[in-house]
Amino acid sequence: MFNNLKLGTKIVSGFAIMLVLLTVVAFVGYNGMSGVVDRVEKADDANRIIKDVLRIRQQEKNFIIREDHQYVEKVKDMLGELNNQLGETKAKLTDKHHREMIDKGFADAKGYEKAFGNYVEFHDQKIAAEEKMIKFAREAQAGANELKDQQESKLEDAVHNGTTGAELKDRIEKTEAANHLVQSMLVLRADEKNYMIRHDKKYVASAHDRLDENLGLINDHKSSFKDTRTLALLDRIISQLNQYGKGFDDYVALTNRQGLADEEMVKSARGTLALADQLRSEQKELMTSRITAANSITLIGTLAGIILGSLLAFFITRSITKPINRVVDGLTDGSDQVAAASGQVSSASQSLAEGAAEQASSIEETSSSLEEMTSMTKQNADNAGQANALMKETNQVVGKANNSMSELTRSMEEISKASEETSKIIKTIDEIAFQTNLLALNAAVEAARAGEHGAGFAVVAEEVRNLAMRSAEAAKNTSDLIEGTIKSVKDGSGLVAGTNEGFSEVAQSVSKADELVGEIAAASNEQSQGIDQINRAVAEMDKVIQQNAANAEESASASEEMNAQAEQMKSFVGDLMALVGGKGDHSGARSRQYGGVKALGRRALDASVGRV
Repeated sequence: MFNNLKLGTKIVSGFAIMLVLLTVVAFVGYNGMSGVVDRVEKADDANRIIKDVLRIRQQEKNFIIREDHQYVEKVKDMLGELNNQLGETKAKLTDKHHREMIDKGFADAKGYEKAFGNYVEFHDQKIAAEEKMIKFAREAQAGANELKDQQESKLEDAVHNGTTGAELKDRIEKTEAANHLVQSMLVLRADEKNYMIRHDKKYVASAHDRLDENLGLINDHKSSFKDTRTLALLDRIISQLNQYGKGFDDYVALTNRQGLADEEMVKSARGTLALADQLRSEQKELMTSRITAANSITLIGTLAGIILGSLLAFFITRSITKPINRVVDGLTDGSDQVAAASGQVSSASQSLAEGAAEQASSIEETSSSLEEMTSMTKQNADNAGQANALMKETNQVVGKANNSMSELTRSMEEISKASEETSKIIKTIDEIAFQTNLLALNAAVEAARAGEHGAGFAVVAEEVRNLAMRSAEAAKNTSDLIEGTIKSVKDGSGLVAGTNEGFSEVAQSVSKADELVGEIAAASNEQSQGIDQINRAVAEMDKVIQQNAANAEESASASEEMNAQAEQMKSFVGDLMALVGGKGDHSGARSRQYGGVKALGRRALDASVGRV
């Protein structure tokens, strides 16, 4: 079946099979690379999620360290960016497992946002509680120091007055109790600071013990004080210590709640990071598997293509070379016979060559005449070109003359306008002169009436000055316009002179054009003579053509013998056509080929006779 196919069909079939295989391999490779690109984009999205979470944690730490609310706003903005990135990533994911991971990421981000908001709220409340705590602590310490100073003063007075016995002992005990109270409050504040720094609960218990100790110390010695001022001071210290204790407990409670919020923040942030890292790892694994699969399929397809291409090349080459070798052997034998017939054609061609030599001589004469005609024609063309150029120059000169006339007209219009402006300015000067005279007269009258104290004279004098300035300006404008008028007149004179020169150039161009026309006429006569020579040469060529016709008859008989030899080659040509067109067209192609060769030989013979 494969041997019965046309040569083109065989070759196209082989290439088609290879192209199909290459298309499959290319599709698999493209599909694999598309999958890899998709996985890379999703892995990049996971990296962006991790980056956003780390940036949020950084701003969170900045707020914890610096306690500046600008970082709170940054955290909120970055949370918005994280949610947007999660949304974009979810839109790219199609499998349920990964979309559920992104949903959990949304939940963690929301939990982090809530926990961070609680953390900031507790932080602000802690600051208020700390300020309240410090306020009452300082007030209690001030009261204790006041009690200490008071008791030390009374002790000094008792010693100075020579007090002895139980009263002196009582003073000493009260003074020592006041000193102990001051020292105990300092230790209480130290426990408070240790807790604020270390957040260790043992300092909370120690602070409560110190607070109870201070309150117990005050209550134990309160009954021994008799004066109302000291009792009021003790009551105030007790109240301040109780307020301090309440503020300290609020601070501790807020610290604990803030710690829980911090743990929730860390948990949510780490959950989001873990999800993003898991998503990135899974996308990387999927990408690696796609690359491996694509490489394997590409390698298998390439090997299959090499094997299949080699087999197709072998069978197609074998099916073509065998018939062609047989045809070549047959054509070689036929070519020997055609060579003998071609000798006869060569003899007839020799006669045709002699006639061609005579024809060549006539052609040389014809060529000489044609050269002369060409020279004359070229000269005519050159003259015509010069005439055309002169006519163009003439048109340009006329255009220049028209432009000059237009400029002359505009100059005259400008002179007219300038004259009108001059008339107006002169009229203005006359009016100013008239008003100046009137004002001068008024000034004289005012000066005469007022004498030395005339106030109106100055006003009138100012007006006179203004009018004088207007007169000077008008005079200047008049001078400028007159100068412009003079210039316009000069320009008009120059343009008129240019117009005269232009028309002179037109006359010269017309004269040259007449001379060139005469030369063109002379050249035309010479061309006529050359044409006569061509006619005589053509008559000679007719004689040679008749002789060539006789020789052509001999060539025709030799051609018939060559056709007889070509008949023997017909079967081999038919085999070659069968190879190219298929075995089904063997006989028809052979007969058509022979008929085509014969007709081609006749047309070649007729064409050679016609050329001779």
